[in-house]
Amino acid sequence: MTTGKGVFQEEQYIDILGKEEMYFDYTFSPILKSDGSVHGIFSLTQEVTQKVLSARRFKTLSEFGRWTSEIKSLDSACNIITKVLRDNNADIPYALIYFIEHKLNAGSESLIARLTATTFDEDNKKERPFPDYFPETREIIDLSKEADNNHETYIELKRETTTHSFLKCDSWPIHLLIKKGLHVKVILKDDSPAVLLLTKIPLGGDQTLSAVLICGINQKRELDEQYMEFLQVCECFHS
Repeated sequence: MTTGKGVFQEEQYIDILGKEEMYFDYTFSPILKSDGSVHGIFSLTQEVTQKVLSARRFKTLSEFGRWTSEIKSLDSACNIITKVLRDNNADIPYALIYFIEHKLNAGSESLIARLTATTFDEDNKKERPFPDYFPETREIIDLSKEADNNHETYIELKRETTTHSFLKCDSWPIHLLIKKGLHVKVILKDDSPAVLLLTKIPLGGDQTLSAVLICGINQKRELDEQYMEFLQVCECFHS
């Protein structure tokens, strides 16, 4: 302000008390005396958080579209999805993809979930460096043995405009997701939220393949309707 010139900032990030991600446009304009010296400051501020979030999420979805021509198989699709999310991780800090095989054994159906790709995958490394706050994360899960697991402990989280019930879990509740359909919200050991989403991929005839996308959630954003819609659109790229 000592120069007598105004300041204009666009989409400036402000961390509100370390709990919420917000963006603002603002100006500081000097109020000058007749002799040209600065007498005061006039400021205008406008919140543009939704504008920034919409642009950021649109960029992620556009990246999916840009890679569509490179998809040759389900495995390549999964690798592309996790690559895009790894490079654009503000809204989905991490992701895991399970495919679920439907098999008939002695007249009964068995469900086997296989971990296919994650944003933690590293070239030439077999083991995935999952965070300590993750629940048990197995490469192969026989879901028929998970049927009796009790998933009844829910934690209610309230934000400014939303309230959600999140499931506490010792392992990813994929069997519960298959049973309920759509999605399941969970809370992890560090109190961070995640969402499991289910989609069905037609394989021709009466055959389908179930796919589960596990998404980490930005703890500084509310899991509002727009956020859930974004996650669901990301999930649709499986199919």
